[in-house]
Amino acid sequence: MELVERFDNKRVSLNKVAERYNPIDGEYEQVTHLWILNDNGEFLMQKRSMSKRTLPGKWSVTGGAVDSGESSVNGMYRECKEEIGVDLNPNKVELMLSIKRKHVFIDVYLDRENFDLNDFKLQKEEVDKVEWLNRSEIRSLIEKGDTANSIVKYFDLLCDLVDDQET
Repeated sequence: MELVERFDNKRVSLNKVAERYNPIDGEYEQVTHLWILNDNGEFLMQKRSMSKRTLPGKWSVTGGAVDSGESSVNGMYRECKEEIGVDLNPNKVELMLSIKRKHVFIDVYLDRENFDLNDFKLQKEEVDKVEWLNRSEIRSLIEKGDTANSIVKYFDLLCDLVDDQET
């Protein structure tokens, strides 16, 4: 059972801890997404395990709920270590955007590092496989409905923000 802290619509703590996947109107939890971008302009995508409670078999990025008492950035590092078995260089990670959805705040992080696919140790309960994909390959997955819903909402914005940093 995952316990998460609950927040109001301004991300002020309600000093309340609750079980994840039990949304209450007017309350929010924190979630992180981590995009890893290599020097070839490819993003690391992971295919969710078929045994996942939500979005089994869909393509997504590393991430998940921020545990109660944990900061967003620490939750992102923990999820990365758990799901794909790597420790990131904190000097290469940055917060790119925060998104408010119906019951969650999503903090989207970007890590610019080169990893070999053999560097990853996948948590089988979470991840079936990982692949480096370019933007058009990710957009193709989005068009086919093969990605997590939240990625659809912000992928183009993330790409614009990445491009802004490079110009």
